[in-house]
Amino acid sequence: MRKVLWSLCPLFALLPAAATAAPLKFFCAAPLSSWSQLDQVLPGPTHRISGVLRPGQMEEIQDPSLPLIIKNGNVPSTSRYADVTLTAADHGPYLALRITPRYERDAAGQSIADVYVQFRRDEDAADEGRPLGTIVTRGYLWERLPFSIDARGDRVIVEAGGQRTELPIRIGAGAEVELSCIGGAFNFENMEWGAAAGAAVAAR
Repeated sequence: MRKVLWSLCPLFALLPAAATAAPLKFFCAAPLSSWSQLDQVLPGPTHRISGVLRPGQMEEIQDPSLPLIIKNGNVPSTSRYADVTLTAADHGPYLALRITPRYERDAAGQSIADVYVQFRRDEDAADEGRPLGTIVTRGYLWERLPFSIDARGDRVIVEAGGQRTELPIRIGAGAEVELSCIGGAFNFENMEWGAAAGAAVAAR
């Protein structure tokens, strides 16, 4: 996925290739016209990524009628979301855990965000999507979304907000993890990654 970068955090240049500093916090903010993004190559061949994702203030748009609701597993087209993406070294298979705040509120006046996984099995396959529930605002603050991504062999297990899905894709060695957002502010908290079979390396 190619993106126009809006801001980069210098922390990634200081991180060891094998794992994050523990834990990493990234405040991601970008307007609707561009992206904010961080990325890191992971040695692998197994991977575990975990953390907490929480939306902040969203940028408003003039047209609130965009198709934001997931139907029949299809991924909606929208301009406000944050991703945690894991991509294979050959840029074929990938998965993105995505959180997408809707433009409308529910009957109680709460804001709602859809959570789902977008993925591709290989370079020639079409993108697919699987819903993983929703989160809402409590007062003026969004709920926090704990998540984990566990990639081993030809399977990836994604857990988010108490829901779980298994994806039939192989990521392998030399994968890239990417944190990105567009159209608002998002907090990536307690972010850690390393080999799926062991713990991440502590910061020095």
